[in-house]
Amino acid sequence: AWSSLCRGCSEMPEAPVLTVEIRAMLHDLKRLAYIASCCLHLLTAFINEIYPKPGVKKQRPVESDRLTTMVGEARALLCTILTEEVPLASPENKASPPLSLLQETLSECYDTFVACFHAFYPSVQLRWVVLCSLLQQNMPSDDVISSSASGGPRLLAAVLHALCNPAEQLLNTISSLPEKNGEELYELISRTAAIYPLLEGHMAQRIEEHGGLTSSTFRQVVVQLLTLVVNPLQKAIGIDAKQPGVPDMVITCAGNLLSAIVSQLA
Repeated sequence: AWSSLCRGCSEMPEAPVLTVEIRAMLHDLKRLAYIASCCLHLLTAFINEIYPKPGVKKQRPVESDRLTTMVGEARALLCTILTEEVPLASPENKASPPLSLLQETLSECYDTFVACFHAFYPSVQLRWVVLCSLLQQNMPSDDVISSSASGGPRLLAAVLHALCNPAEQLLNTISSLPEKNGEELYELISRTAAIYPLLEGHMAQRIEEHGGLTSSTFRQVVVQLLTLVVNPLQKAIGIDAKQPGVPDMVITCAGNLLSAIVSQLA
């Protein structure tokens, strides 16, 4: 549905007046967007039924390679959609009807990713390394931050948003997590007592196969989050004016995560 929606939006002709033909095409696109939204809602319900969120009392499922593979493929698809080259929603720029449909579907995808984050990254170590990797890929630099990169701003914002959940208790491990290379991190994850061992092993292997595991110190991550938050102020006063601006959604989520970290430290 997402591929068809993107293709249909790209083929939609721009016209000041909505002709009968354009209205019919727009109606078909709305149907595709509705189908995509329903699929995302079903995916959220399915994953949360099989792998309940922390604190939800449900009988643990009997793990299987098929289940873990399906969850891994769902995560890969959502990550691909979230890194699509679609303009970020902005209150200043009124989007065309096709672009609005894409942005609404991306928003649904974002919500699905956040709702299933605990299953996509089922250990604290995996959540930590994906945070470190995405922060390194999206730090402001002389190169424009692109949503089509291996980890775009939407995906980073979704990870930051998910980590703000109080149930994550990320600091229980972050503050003492040592710097390790990808192989050492993979061994650490493999040795950690797992609630869902098959799922954790499968997800760790997928991450290693698609770019490896990257880690940073707690201090480095806090500095990177602060850099994202102060980026608009630095640009406003002329510091690093040539660097690209950080999207508002990333700034908001980075600030919220910093607040969550401070509240856990207090």
